Amino acid sequence: MKAPVALLFSLALPAFAPAFAMADPATLEVVSASETWLFDEATCGEVRELFRVDPSVASDMPDGDVVSMLFVFAYVKGYAAASGEDYSVALSRLGAYCEAHPEVHWTAGP
Repeated sequence: MKAPVALLFSLALPAFAPAFAMADPATLEVVSASETWLFDEATCGEVRELFRVDPSVASDMPDGDVVSMLFVFAYVKGYAAASGEDYSVALSRLGAYCEAHPEVHWTAGP
């Protein structure tokens, strides 16, 4: 599932630009830390756990986890658009890959 990150985010992140322009420095630090963790360190198992939160406690998720989830959504949506694949199919394939390979980096997927 590797694809150029710049291409993927150029397709998926323009909608977030107004929010980033108005964000305070603390918010931007959370975004930066989440991006670094997600693209430099996060394994499939760690990313998969972000999406396995009990809905009754989801509103109490740490900001960094929420931002990381948004990055994953944007990455997969951009990947799907760039490859002509349906978003739900791409997300399902990533989930299945990460379930089978929890120790690898999540962008090494299918």
